Amino acid sequence: MGGRLNNEIVCHFLYVLWLPQIFFKRSFYCCKNSASSIYTTRKTMSSPNRDEALIQICRKQFVPYSYTVKEFYDYWLWYYMWNEKDISYNTYMTYRNIILNYIDPALGTISLPSLKRKDLLQVLLRIPSPTVRKHACAIVSSSMQVARDKNYISCNIAMKITAEVNRLKRAEEQQLMDTYSARKRTVKVYSAAQLNCLQNICRQEKPSLYLPMLLATATGLRISELRALKYENIDFLNKYASIETQLGRTKISFCLFFLNKYYGRRKRTTIKKNLRNQDKKNKNNNNLN
Repeated sequence: MGGRLNNEIVCHFLYVLWLPQIFFKRSFYCCKNSASSIYTTRKTMSSPNRDEALIQICRKQFVPYSYTVKEFYDYWLWYYMWNEKDISYNTYMTYRNIILNYIDPALGTISLPSLKRKDLLQVLLRIPSPTVRKHACAIVSSSMQVARDKNYISCNIAMKITAEVNRLKRAEEQQLMDTYSARKRTVKVYSAAQLNCLQNICRQEKPSLYLPMLLATATGLRISELRALKYENIDFLNKYASIETQLGRTKISFCLFFLNKYYGRRKRTTIKKNLRNQDKKNKNNNNLN
């Protein structure tokens, strides 16, 4: 509690001592708390602290409260989000799990006015799942705005924190991809220039493989699916191919595969735009040569 007296800022600290009392009634007893004594102490701020407090009051940044992060999130989740905003039960449980698993263990004992932006960033960047991290950013952004509106903190330290977390996470992932172990785990794929060279070789030296190679690069189909592809399975107007079966398997294994994967549905693949005109490019290259 605080107040002003003779142009001085005076802080009053109220102490209430609660003592348990046990009373009996018929064949059972109950325990209750009662206030035994109340006393106050008075403390006058020093001149530098007083001037700083006056400046914060004029700027509407003075924080008369001191809560821990755990206490604030208990209030924010239950009283504000659940009672006032009337969020759904699934949303409540999602927010509760994120707060209990990530925010409270790392920041629960820190005083809310002394919380820094870097503390929030460290917690958010430690979350491995992108979906959970997205929800956690929403929790932090919303809760810090509520804390600022209710004057629990002097400024909103979580403003635009989602964009910063995404930027730092992309930089971290890029740095990990630059390491030797990450490059070693990367799947090797053909580049566009290598595919052009491979198709030109097939066209010149093995014409029977040219069309399957072109379809494989344009649709991403397997060899057994390409062998079963028919002319009527290709919709040239909408630019997609519908795969209904495969070839190249034994009768028993094919029936099992058909029942497990293709029963009652079709596989549809879209022909990529950058590879649809691959045949035309190869013909132009051959004409120039």
